[in-house]
Amino acid sequence: MFPCKCGKEFATEAGLKAHIRRRYCRYRPPPVGEAAPAVDTHICTYCPREFPSYPGLRQHVRQAHPGEYNDELIKEAEDPKERTRWSDAEMIAMAKHE
Repeated sequence: MFPCKCGKEFATEAGLKAHIRRRYCRYRPPPVGEAAPAVDTHICTYCPREFPSYPGLRQHVRQAHPGEYNDELIKEAEDPKERTRWSDAEMIAMAKHE
């Protein structure tokens, strides 16, 4: 099993990488002296709000922090490493067929 810091476990390393790459995981260590949030809690990066689901968090960020949300999208678009269409195994398989 491949555990994530947020508490979820994945059967494959690729599953864990996809979980992190797709931003389903928003684990942030708590500040010194504060208790850790519940495992299924998603914390907003820009304010102290917490959400029980990742889609709820993303909706909040889009609506409450539109400038920061757009900056995130621009950063992802500029950094091709952040947005891969193929897994490492798929890239190797395609390279073999060329």
